[in-house]
Amino acid sequence: MNIGSGSIDLDTLIAFSPFNRMKRRYLSLAASRVVKFNMNSGETLFEHKNRSASTLFYLLSGEIELIQQHGHSLKISSGTSQAKHPIPVLTNKIIRAVVTSPLAEILSVDREFLDTVLVWDKTGIYQVEELNTDSDVSKTTDDWMSRLIKANPFRSLPPTRIQQLFMKLERITYRASDRVINQGDNVNYYYIIGSGVCEVSSSTYSRPMQRQIEIQTGDAFGEEYLITGTNSSLSIKMLTDGYLMRLDKDDFKNLIFNEVTKPVSAIQANKMLYEGAVWIDGRDSNEGTTSHLSPAIKIPLHFNKDDTGKMNKNLRYIVESDNPLKSAAISYLLNKFGFDTYHLDNRL
Repeated sequence: MNIGSGSIDLDTLIAFSPFNRMKRRYLSLAASRVVKFNMNSGETLFEHKNRSASTLFYLLSGEIELIQQHGHSLKISSGTSQAKHPIPVLTNKIIRAVVTSPLAEILSVDREFLDTVLVWDKTGIYQVEELNTDSDVSKTTDDWMSRLIKANPFRSLPPTRIQQLFMKLERITYRASDRVINQGDNVNYYYIIGSGVCEVSSSTYSRPMQRQIEIQTGDAFGEEYLITGTNSSLSIKMLTDGYLMRLDKDDFKNLIFNEVTKPVSAIQANKMLYEGAVWIDGRDSNEGTTSHLSPAIKIPLHFNKDDTGKMNKNLRYIVESDNPLKSAAISYLLNKFGFDTYHLDNRL
């Protein structure tokens, strides 16, 4: 089985039920969690003993055979009326599903997530864009929501948490040159860029304010300060007109941080290290090092992507620093880059 890459074309997706009944804005959200993969002739999609109610499968191309009890079988070919519906995984009389064409393309999606998006679509419990029906605005809204849902750490959040998150988000409109955060500010919100471009900059006693990076639609910021309780070391201002979605500190911790961070005790950490996990040393350069972290990869709190060059996404990592909250923040941020990270909490 080979996992496909790239996004699923919406016009392709509306050939299937229940996607064909969704408004396009919600269809875009649902598509962000659809995975396409290929299977070869003779490969088994599922068997009675290991089938799961949590995933829906659709046949995009090719043919599969549903082997039933007592020697009966049913073949489903792509493009037929049967293929427009999910493959019947939970039917008791089906023993297994096997690919019979040389190649089959399969779509899969989390059932609970799809059900949640269907509720949003039918009830309007989360209005994607009620105040402005301009196509460009709707497209921008779809962009940030779709990017949010399929990115770490949100892709690991249960659908109920995602729904609560969307209900809590507050939209704030900004003009070009407006300051969102000043260096030294006490940060009280987690921000997601709904539309526009922001400039991130910083200064020191010996160096005036200098631009570091630009961030844009779908990017988020502020979490490290909410986790550690420290003041901002960066200034962030709008380069263009736009809007930000923001979440207050308590909601961020309850809906996101507590759901995705993974604290471990010293005993658990030692077991993980024995099984191949790697230390992350989160101390700043002026805080020194400790011998038990050797060998370790040095990753400070305010790291950039280049700092993760020695890391491997197939390994697990344990972060330790001078403070459990700082370790948790580094672990959270590394998870955003797709690394399987934990943080040592000696309070456990």
